Amino acid sequence: MPLITGLIAPSFVLIEVETIIGRVPLRAAVLGVISQEFAEGENVFLLTVIGLIPFVLLAMFSFVVSRRVSQRRLACVSLGGLLGILAYMIPAHVSIWRPLFAGEQVASTAAIGFLFIPFYCVPALAVGLFVGWLISLIPSIRAR
Repeated sequence: MPLITGLIAPSFVLIEVETIIGRVPLRAAVLGVISQEFAEGENVFLLTVIGLIPFVLLAMFSFVVSRRVSQRRLACVSLGGLLGILAYMIPAHVSIWRPLFAGEQVASTAAIGFLFIPFYCVPALAVGLFVGWLISLIPSIRAR
């Protein structure tokens, strides 16, 4: 589940920015993102692959921890980690894409931010895992 989320989240963010800020019709935004996935010079898919780093770490962590904790605790911890990643990744992607569709000045180095976002998501992943672990300690969740 983390890897699937990591593969589709950046494209969904781009679609939402195009439709909400750029006022592009939803169908046109979806078709545009699909055509940009492997387009020469754009290659949004490469950004998605680079962005998988924190999701791969979450998947590996979940695999290792799955042998030591119950399914409910694992679900809490993994969901916390996933939400931690998305809580940082989504606003970061929006902040890079927004000027392009809002007609604002776009920094020439803005695209480099896509290379740093996955690494900044790792501390957010850790915070999410910790919060998920704390939630998993609630007796009503633990008892089920």
